[in-house]
Amino acid sequence: MPQSRHIFRDMSESLQDRIRQRLKALGKTPRQVSVEIGRSPDFLRGVLRNPDSSPRGENLEALARHLETTEAWLLRGGDVAPPPLPAAVPINGDVVPVAAVSLDEMRAAMPQDVPVYGTAAGSLAVKHEGAFEMEARVIEYVRRPPALFQVRDAYAFYVSGGSMVPAHNPGDLRFVHPHKPPRQGDTVVVQARYAEHRGMEAFIAIYERRTAEKVVVTKLSPPATVEFDTRFVQHVHRVLTLNELFGV
Repeated sequence: MPQSRHIFRDMSESLQDRIRQRLKALGKTPRQVSVEIGRSPDFLRGVLRNPDSSPRGENLEALARHLETTEAWLLRGGDVAPPPLPAAVPINGDVVPVAAVSLDEMRAAMPQDVPVYGTAAGSLAVKHEGAFEMEARVIEYVRRPPALFQVRDAYAFYVSGGSMVPAHNPGDLRFVHPHKPPRQGDTVVVQARYAEHRGMEAFIAIYERRTAEKVVVTKLSPPATVEFDTRFVQHVHRVLTLNELFGV
């Protein structure tokens, strides 16, 4: 069933109006989104109450990601609002709630179009050793879980090495949402490039924090802390849990 799109031509529409539209489309509350982006529970409520308030920088970026839209659309709007994330899956031309779908129907509804790019190394990043270079070519395509139906640039990888055991064992398939900002304790893939002529090196780890100079992560087996110089870090992408992938 195709999704309807709403045309907005009222130039008086404000950032607050657009935020409310996305909250309604996604079924989220201001408090929920405020917590998701790492701010106080009343952060977004304050923005909505003050017509002169306009988030900037990291706050605006995180807000756009959790509202499944872009910073530009939040600030300036446009003719067409971004489509909401579907709460159900398409089955035989109809949209069916995930809870009412059988496993066989769910599998059939999951398109096999998520690219698998190389393997993220589970071994320690010591002097750049143990990293896997993210391949430009796609190794294979795997089925798209419900949570990633509209995340077109989502990707997957196979874990390599044993330093994330038992949470992530060698050969485990993991899915990445490139637009969900990581929180402390989340599993992430850190992608770093140390020279223009070198490929992108990828590491799976537990996210701890990010400063102006360092991205700090931890490994599990053996327990260790690894620091990446932010000059070389290209991306820190969050790995989704099984519950997140299937909306449990």
